[in-house]
Amino acid sequence: MKKIILKTIIGVAITSSVLFANQIRNIDSKFVQISVKNYHSNILNFPFIIRKAKLISMKPSDFVLQVSKDNMVLIPNASNINETAEIVVWNPNEEPYIIKVNLKGLDQIWTFTSNNVENKTPEVLQYETNNINNDIQNLIKTLLDKGKIPGYKKIVVKRQFETPDLIMQKQTMYDGARYRVEKWYLYNKQNYPLLLSESNFYTKGILAIALESRKLQAHKTEYMILIIDKASLNKNNSNNSN
Repeated sequence: MKKIILKTIIGVAITSSVLFANQIRNIDSKFVQISVKNYHSNILNFPFIIRKAKLISMKPSDFVLQVSKDNMVLIPNASNINETAEIVVWNPNEEPYIIKVNLKGLDQIWTFTSNNVENKTPEVLQYETNNINNDIQNLIKTLLDKGKIPGYKKIVVKRQFETPDLIMQKQTMYDGARYRVEKWYLYNKQNYPLLLSESNFYTKGILAIALESRKLQAHKTEYMILIIDKASLNKNNSNNSN
């Protein structure tokens, strides 16, 4: 995941957030190029259920491909770092998508998105463009500045979850056509500061995580904002998350 510092101001209290985002590529052209990590598991998330997939390479035995519903795990085991491969993926409508892969990358989580979403209002369109990284920053900045996201439906949740170190409360959700934005509060139960990382909170479908700060002081509460790609969630998961 790459780290971006998102600077904003709310009154005098909040001056910055730490934003983490996995590698994102729009797949509407039906051809993308990615750089994965050799000798490691690389996760590829798709905005549709995968009907079938085929890996093409000069040395197919140097790659392990495991497909499950709307994601796949690619494990390269190539002695030559210059080796490449192509993955052809078919959606439920039998439309093919080509993923060209090289082995010179460091990122292991790739999320493919699509703009093929219906019923977008003009208000929502300003937050759901072809530039995913700008969308993420715009959504977070708007929520922090205004306390709402125009065009997005606000849902009050107030569901609480507990871990050995934290009390986590999902406070509100903001539902758009393409993205869902969740605001959480994190309370440190311990008598010492906790160093927070995106890996503590990342699950399937999350495009970005914004933490108020990386270090959560003892017995203090801070916010966390999640940006979720709705296309990566199946209907059951989407309903259960409410």
